[in-house]
Amino acid sequence: GVIDFEFMIAGLDVRDLVKAANSFWMHDPDSWNVREHLYKGYKEERMLPQNFEEYEKFFRIETLTRLVASTIELGEIKEDEKDFYKQNLRQEI
Repeated sequence: GVIDFEFMIAGLDVRDLVKAANSFWMHDPDSWNVREHLYKGYKEERMLPQNFEEYEKFFRIETLTRLVASTIELGEIKEDEKDFYKQNLRQEI
């Protein structure tokens, strides 16, 4: 299970799901299917909204951009990682 207490505000649970998927993916970006595995496991416990694919695309870019920007700001990212995320973010957008 994943619990998100980051901001303690009411919001869409699918955003938190996508953000978690991005966070797990960032630990092993060569394994692109980590998102699909997380979503599949989530669906075994709870239904996703019918328009999840629309939400997922938007929240993937929004949360991934924020996660990458935070690592850059903290100086916790190497140049080759910056290039990797820059290329992949462009493809996602």
